[in-house]
Amino acid sequence: MDRAFTISFGCAAITLMPYSAGFIKRTKNIRPSARKRGYNYQHEQLRKMVLNMKPICEVPGCMERSTDLDHIIPISKGGARWALTNLQALCHMHHSSKTWREMRG
Repeated sequence: MDRAFTISFGCAAITLMPYSAGFIKRTKNIRPSARKRGYNYQHEQLRKMVLNMKPICEVPGCMERSTDLDHIIPISKGGARWALTNLQALCHMHHSSKTWREMRG
């Protein structure tokens, strides 16, 4: 069995995310780069602004530093790219976990 498990100790909640080699191979080839998905200089400035306004992860109970800007409703599902109401500041572990769940469908 070729499964890798990611365990993050950055937050009080420990998350196990199984990634099979097949899943990694499939998702690596279907997801364009961040630049191709529209994450440019303007997005980076917005990211810095939101992370400065919200320095702690917005997941209840998590006290980790926020590092990632997340679209609450993904752009691919009709979420607004630039609306502050559609953005949340998350620690890397919670952002990765949310993205992983969304990609799995």
